[in-house]
Amino acid sequence: MKAYFLPETVAAITGISKLDLITRTVERLSVDVPGLVTPWSLTRAFFDSLPSHLTPSLEIAAVDCVPSHKNRLKIYVRTPVATLGNIKRFMTLDGRLRTPTIDKALEQIATLWRLLFGDILDDVEPDVCEDRLRHLTGGLLFYYELRGDSAHPHPKVYLPVRHLCRSDAQIVQAMVELYQEIGNVEAAKRYGSIVRETL
Repeated sequence: MKAYFLPETVAAITGISKLDLITRTVERLSVDVPGLVTPWSLTRAFFDSLPSHLTPSLEIAAVDCVPSHKNRLKIYVRTPVATLGNIKRFMTLDGRLRTPTIDKALEQIATLWRLLFGDILDDVEPDVCEDRLRHLTGGLLFYYELRGDSAHPHPKVYLPVRHLCRSDAQIVQAMVELYQEIGNVEAAKRYGSIVRETL
C-alpha cells in the first residue's frame, strides 16, 4: 500500500510554497531514511534552474506503507508543456542524470511519441486544441522516486494520452506498433483485442 499526500491545502494555509514543504518533508524523513536529501537536492536544483514557463507544480508526495528503512518517497510533479524535448529534459534533469536505464527508457518513449504523433519536432506539442493541451490534468506528469540507498532520483513519466490523442483507436494502434517494434509479438497480437473487450 501507499499513502498519498497533496500539499496544496497546507501550502495555501501556511503560505509556504509546495516546493519548500516537500523539501522540509524530505529533511524530516531523512532522519529515519538517511540519504533522501541527496537525490532530492539534485531534483530541486533542476526545478530551480527551469524557466518560469516550465516550472512544475508539485502535485503529490507518496510513501510506501512499510518500515522506514524500506521506504521510498515519490514526488509527483506536473509541467504544462507537453513535448518530447521536455520529457527528455525532465527525465535527465537537464542532462544531470544519465544512466543506461534512463537512456533505454527515453529510447522507448521517443518511439512511442513518434508512433502517437508522427515526426514532429522535439519542441513541438501534439496537434490538438488548446483546451486539451492546457487542461488541468494536461501537460506532462512525472514522478521522482527517492530512495535512501540511491544518490539520484528515479524518474518516470505519464503521458496524458486522453488529452493529447484524438481517439482510443489512435492510442491502441500506437501501442500495438510499439510492441511490434520492441519484439513483443504476443502483446502486439493481444493488446488491441484486450482493450476492445474491456470497453
